Amino acid sequence: MTESQIFDVVVVGAGPGGATAAANLAAEGLDVLLLERNRLPRDKPCGGGLSPKTYRLLDLDFDDLVLARPKRVTLQAPRYGPVTVESRTDSIWMIQRSAFDQRLVDHAIDKGAQLRTNIIVREVRAGDAAKLAEVETDGGYLRARAVIGADGSDSVVARSVGLRSHRDRHYILALEAETTRPANTPEEAAIIDFSLARGYSWFFPKGELCNVGVGTDDRRQFRQLRQHLARFVERHHLAFSQPLRVVGHKIPAWSRAEPLHRGNVVLVGDAAGVADPFFGEGIAYAVQTGRFAAAAVSQFCQGHWPDLTAYTISVQSVLARDLRFWSILSQVIYRAPSLSLRLLASNRLFQRLADQAISGDKSFSKTWKKR
Repeated sequence: MTESQIFDVVVVGAGPGGATAAANLAAEGLDVLLLERNRLPRDKPCGGGLSPKTYRLLDLDFDDLVLARPKRVTLQAPRYGPVTVESRTDSIWMIQRSAFDQRLVDHAIDKGAQLRTNIIVREVRAGDAAKLAEVETDGGYLRARAVIGADGSDSVVARSVGLRSHRDRHYILALEAETTRPANTPEEAAIIDFSLARGYSWFFPKGELCNVGVGTDDRRQFRQLRQHLARFVERHHLAFSQPLRVVGHKIPAWSRAEPLHRGNVVLVGDAAGVADPFFGEGIAYAVQTGRFAAAAVSQFCQGHWPDLTAYTISVQSVLARDLRFWSILSQVIYRAPSLSLRLLASNRLFQRLADQAISGDKSFSKTWKKR
């Protein structure tokens, strides 16, 4: 790298949010550089379930990456269940994040974005409409008319420009493992167990593979997560052929509306802390914030908007409405999981509403595209 490289937009992080933003901006003819600290394709701790509201947003073909499409789920609570319910809308599409993220990056490159991997971003200094932002990396300096921080829950971009200073106050801690699917498990049915305080354990089938894990936002449970995972495996008779290789990670669940821009810098995805507080679903919100960021940054770079305030407003006024719903729902269900499951199992109206909420067909923000 040289110290004089200038781009219209530098996107830090090549996950779903960053790759989506890079693709949309490059498609409009902007000079976009996408930076990733790892070599691609790279593993990413994640359950790997795409809800209908996620795959409806993506205008590219990735059917070949879908390993399973479960519509049935077995639900368990401490004093009720198991009970199996089936979606009447659409299935969840199970993918491996390494392949899925690579497809999104390839799409961004096809649209004209440049990609550089194995690049560590050390600091970002925000500018404004009259001053370029500066990105300091382990290989030199870059300058850009705008920077999009898509670098995860421990975002260097957010820390550098003073955004999301309270990000460690509220998050979901998850442990998960991806391994060969046990022969005694169904190919097209998931398991969700609410026996853990303020969280749940899961089993997601992925063809010959599966993902199993546990997550909670209750810090009193953090040290016992491995034991909770072991009890879940035993309770549901998951006969794994080898010990699980467990990986831990934070899911930065939304907790409040806050600024997501400073000067000519914006945050998307996990860097913006927009995973839903109930299921911990982050991919849909990463893709959508990537789309919102691209729209705002395009207007800013073309001189139509004086700053990026509109991006924060978009997230707070649109996505935050759905996120507040999931926050309230998590408080209700986690307070009485057995009663909640009993009501869901016995009431078709509740089942239909749950289907519609998960798929995005029932949305306070009307932000999710319908087929």
